Formats: sequence, structure tokens, C-alpha cells
Amino acid sequence: MSIRVWWGHVTAMVTGTVAVLGRLLPTLLVVALVGWIGHQVLLRASILVAAQTWLAILLLAAALVIQLGSIVVMLRIIGQHLGVERIIPWQAADESPPRVTDVIAQTLLPFLGIYAAFGAVTETANKVIGFTMVRDGRETAFLTGMNPTSLERILLVAGIIASVYVVRRGLDLAYGRTGWRPIGLAAAFAEAFFLLVILIGGSRLVFWASSRIHVLQVWAWIEYAWHGLVAAFAQLAIDLPAAVDAVASFVASVVWPMLVIAMAQPVLWLAVAALIHGSKVLSLAELWQRGQPLPPRPDLVLRSDLAAGPATKDADDQPAGRGRRALLEVQELFFGDIDDKYLPTVQSLRLLLKAGIPFLGAYVLVYNVVRLAQLWLEFGIEKLIGGHRIEFWVTWDPLLDLAAVPLEIVRVTLLAVAFERCLTMFRERGVAATATSDAAPDPAPVGGES
Repeated sequence: MSIRVWWGHVTAMVTGTVAVLGRLLPTLLVVALVGWIGHQVLLRASILVAAQTWLAILLLAAALVIQLGSIVVMLRIIGQHLGVERIIPWQAADESPPRVTDVIAQTLLPFLGIYAAFGAVTETANKVIGFTMVRDGRETAFLTGMNPTSLERILLVAGIIASVYVVRRGLDLAYGRTGWRPIGLAAAFAEAFFLLVILIGGSRLVFWASSRIHVLQVWAWIEYAWHGLVAAFAQLAIDLPAAVDAVASFVASVVWPMLVIAMAQPVLWLAVAALIHGSKVLSLAELWQRGQPLPPRPDLVLRSDLAAGPATKDADDQPAGRGRRALLEVQELFFGDIDDKYLPTVQSLRLLLKAGIPFLGAYVLVYNVVRLAQLWLEFGIEKLIGGHRIEFWVTWDPLLDLAAVPLEIVRVTLLAVAFERCLTMFRERGVAATATSDAAPDPAPVGGES
């Protein structure tokens, strides 16, 4: 039975993806090409100003926002075609879908997190470094300003991170009050710059620390303890260094590609699609209060909370409540991101993991087939073109990226189709549970009727 259900999910995702592409491919191509052009223009601009570290990082962040924006728009178009808003069982009738700027701000963290975890951010930074070296004929100063080689540089990076965070939170609050889209777009760029500085600065800090640890006394202690362990295991006829190398090789070549790249990456991308399609999740305060997962109709819960708003406001106007209100405002300033951005990612992931093994297994299989097609296309183009000097690849790299756009559209379409099927499953389960509850007989009164 599980195999039949699994195969049903596979065929539904494949046929659904093909059907959507048959109807929306021209529109999706236009959106993808606009995103590709914007991404390439900003990437090339960052290469031109690579000597100005912070400006180059800002342009890279803008390039990533444009790339994410094209994915968001494509998913929204496909979602409207599939009628996702009508499938969501908790969608309020008078509720409009979230604005694109809101969705971009909410998905930047998981988007950049996925890119950083699987090496895309590092690859983009290395591309800027490599292309700049080819252009100038010497090593570029890009990212060297972020190396924590002195206290002044550490304080500079920390100060920039803190300043950008304050600016970003201010833009978020201003956008929440005004709803003016240029402010929301500026907040998205500030968010991308903030996250990119943390990711790149953190990686540079780890690299610098790993290169400096060998000269510290603590490294001598570690080596002393390691040699002691090697000698102890040698008494048991166990070659500890060889065993550690074997385990590390197995993890790097088998465990990491299988569990992380082949399984975790598809599920994380589906969680991003869930956010883009307006998945309703509880805020951190609601989770603290109730200690329960997403209810069937959180929009009604939120409305009931709003209905109780005036009483809460009157209580806050009392002397004892003013301190609480000030505390809540400070909490919103510094920890509002938990409610607005970070928690929805976790909640969407939890929601998708409840879809069941047959669905997730089918989705992971189809997703990896598309990813393998992308990798084989890239490999085939490189083999077809043949070996060339690096100057050739610097010149034609944008067109090589352009060749991958059609399969990227297929991947994004699969995300939308898979999420629509997941929501359909939840709706069917809810209808079945409601029907079972309605069909259950009422308990007989104790003692019977007189």
C-alpha cells in the first residue's frame, strides 16, 4: 500500500509539473530571464568594484535579492494557477495574499542559509575573486578587509553588523506601519547585506582561527592528547589515525551527499516554497502561551486575540502596565525577527515533515532527478565546449548560467506542485477527520431517560 501511495505521489508530481509548464512556460521564462539579467548585472558590477569590499558585498546581496525575487514571483504565479489560496483550509475568505516584499523578507534567511550551507555563497565570492584576478592580473583585496587580523578590523566588522541590524529593524518597523513598498524593498536589501556580512565574516573568522590555532599553546595540548590516544589504541592493535581517516572519508563521500545534499536540501527548499505560498504559522508568543502546533484555523485565533485588544490596551494604560508595554516594545525591536522571519521557517519545516514518508520520499526522488539533470547539463556543456583558458570562461560564464535557466524553471515548478499536493493531503485528512467526528454517535446520557 505504501509503495502504491508513493508511486501515486511520483506520478502526480511529474504530470503536474509537465501540465503547469505546458500552460505557464512563456510567462515563467520571462520572469526567469529578468531575474537572470538583474543577477548578472549586479554580479558583474560587484566584480568591477571588488576593491571596495563593502560596496561589493552590498551588490552581491542585491544580486541574491533579485535572484530570490524571481523565484518568489514564479512560485506566486504557479500558486495562483494551481489555486493554492483555495486549497489552504485556514485561509480567511477576505484575506489577500502576502506582498512580494513581505515574502522576500521572510524567505531571505532560509534562502541564504541554504546557499551558504551548500557552498553557493562561497562559490559566488570565489567567482568574484577569480574574475577580478583575471581582469587585474593580481590578487584582489576583496574580502581581505573582513579578515580579523587586528582588533580594529574586528571592531569595524562588528560595528557594521550592528549598524546594519539597527537600520534593517528600523526599515522593517517603518514598512510595517506604512506598507510603502520601496521601504520594504530597502529592508530586503538591508537584510541580505546583513546576512551576507555575517556569513562571509563568520567564514573568514573560522578560516583565520584555524590558521592561527597552530601557533597557540592549546594546539600543543591537543596534539599531546592525540598522541596519547594513538599510543593507547596501538596497544589494542588499532590504527587510530587510519580509522579516523576512514570515518571522515565515509562521512564526506557517503553520509553528507546522501543525508544532507540529497535529502535535506530538497526538504529545505520545499519549506521555502511553503513560506512563499503564505503558509500560516503561529508566532513565538502563541507557542509559548499554548505549547501546541499550528491549529486548523489560526486566522480565527488571531482575530479573537485582536478582539481582546482594547481590554489589553486599557490594562497597558495603567501604571503597572506601562512598564510591560515598554518591555514588549523593546522585545519587538530586538527579537521581532524571531516572530517575523525565523520561527515561520521552523514551523513550515515542521508542517511539511508531517506529510508522511511516502510523500517526502517521492518528492525527494523527483527533485534529485531534476538536480541531476541540471548537473549533467552543466557537465555536458563543459565537455562540448572543451578545454579553454580561464579568460574564456570569464567571458562566457553568463551564457553558461543562462543555459541552466530552463531546468531551474522546472525545479521551481516542482516546488510549487509538490507544495500544492501537500496542502491537498492536509485538506483531505481534515475532511476525513471531520466526517469521522460527525458520524460518531453521541454518548448516551448517564442513567438513561426518565
